[in-house]
Amino acid sequence: MSRKHALLVGTAAYADVAFPALPSVRADVHYLSQVLEMPAVGGYEACVRVEDSSKEAIKQAVERFLREREPDELVVLYLSGHGAYDREDGQLYYVTTDTEADRMQQTALDASFVTDQLEKCAARRKVLLLDCCFSGSAVQGFRSKGASQSATAPVVEAGGVHVITASQHWEQAFTTDADQPSQFTRAIVEGLHSGQADLDGDGQVSANDLFRHISRDLQKAPDGRRQTPTQSSLHVTGDIYLARAAVGRQIPALKPLPTGHTAVTDGAGGVTPAPVKATQAVHDDSAFTDVEWAQLLTL
Repeated sequence: MSRKHALLVGTAAYADVAFPALPSVRADVHYLSQVLEMPAVGGYEACVRVEDSSKEAIKQAVERFLREREPDELVVLYLSGHGAYDREDGQLYYVTTDTEADRMQQTALDASFVTDQLEKCAARRKVLLLDCCFSGSAVQGFRSKGASQSATAPVVEAGGVHVITASQHWEQAFTTDADQPSQFTRAIVEGLHSGQADLDGDGQVSANDLFRHISRDLQKAPDGRRQTPTQSSLHVTGDIYLARAAVGRQIPALKPLPTGHTAVTDGAGGVTPAPVKATQAVHDDSAFTDVEWAQLLTL
């Protein structure tokens, strides 16, 4: 059994119209899961996919996934979708399907929850990939409390986790065509699938190799669409190898998005993500006290 596990979280559709739909997120999750699961490349167990789900459902999925890991396993946690940096509390937020733009702190998933769970996880090899706008704030301010008084967020990282983000905290992370991965995720997928991300030629792709490959790739983007990925590896000891290099070996081609998962174009030229089955939150009845149960039953 593989000792590699990945949780891929993607949010393409939003209830609040303040957050435009991101059809390319479907492709992000689809193509990344393929390359990670390929025996000749990633060799991961079947990726856990959580798409277009609520804040509570994503929190539960992250907590459950990381709680089940063992010390000798490799963990990859990937998030794709809208991100928002709140200057008031200095936090990066991942926008979920039920996030309300005017109640960000109450309804979006805060990055500090994600890093808390990663630091508690027993796995010794942990990688966090963030493909969302302002995701560089996650490297520079995971633990920040209160608004920063400086021009940049405070530099505080997540111990023991190799973090790679799509952009600096003041930059946007750019999407591409509706049924193709974003610039950042495309660089990951192509680098792993082709083996070009093995920059030191040792036959394996480490997290450091991947970051350097992504950086070089994104610098080739046209003016106006360039973004600068960031990384953090505080208290990470040794290299974390994510995949085998595919150079010189016959690797299966990546399959396109299946019918039913491609974006839908309306008559006015608008593009809407194809619907997917959302992960549902599990309600824990034990969270209620006897008094609270009595109050609920008398309503």
